Amino acid sequence: DFIKKVGLPEGLTIDELFISPRDNQPYEIRYKIRPGFPGPDSPVIMWEQTGDGSTRQVARASGAVIVVPEAEFAQLKPK
Repeated sequence: DFIKKVGLPEGLTIDELFISPRDNQPYEIRYKIRPGFPGPDSPVIMWEQTGDGSTRQVARASGAVIVVPEAEFAQLKPK
């Protein structure tokens, strides 16, 4: 509902917004995490399902989006 209210970037559909262009799969999303959690250790709230095979893009509650190696992702992924 929020996305429909604020709108999408030109030429992007709501389905495309939630698909990673790197692995063409829907992002895994953790809901009910408060955004804006400060610091480099803020919780991971969104990540690519498979990434590019050696790395994955990960979004933190702080708003930071980072690319991490698979080994690091395994430690960051919520249980």
